[in-house]
Amino acid sequence: SVCILDESKKRELHKKNLKFSYRSVNISKATPAISCVIRLKKDAKEGVISRVRKILDYRNSTQPHSLPSAGCIFKNPQKISAGRLIDDLGLKGVRVRGAMISEKHANFIVNIGNATAKDVITLMELVKDKVKEERNLFLEPEIVILGEE
Repeated sequence: SVCILDESKKRELHKKNLKFSYRSVNISKATPAISCVIRLKKDAKEGVISRVRKILDYRNSTQPHSLPSAGCIFKNPQKISAGRLIDDLGLKGVRVRGAMISEKHANFIVNIGNATAKDVITLMELVKDKVKEERNLFLEPEIVILGEE
């Protein structure tokens, strides 16, 4: 269940009323979730540790952890990952001042030295324009940009 603040009142939504899908749930983004109850399945400690290690090993081998980033920059459009799309267009390594599309994973913009928010946003726009021009697809940001600058 999820407890939300709806019109200044706490309200609990039960599992049967929640519809989860990839990166979304049927709760308005403007509605604050203030708590949730999650039922977990019990498993042997060794099995859990093994699965977590495999996940972390995979992430470490495919994602750039040696440089600062905000994680994946764009949501995946249907039928192709944003990283694959950006990579296929030859954009790995493209940079705007201190911001660069990661050589390891094309859906990460990394800070290679004093990148500003403007550098990252400019690079995001460059990528979005190239994807629109070459593939007629619209990339939607995964990250939320706060502020005006």
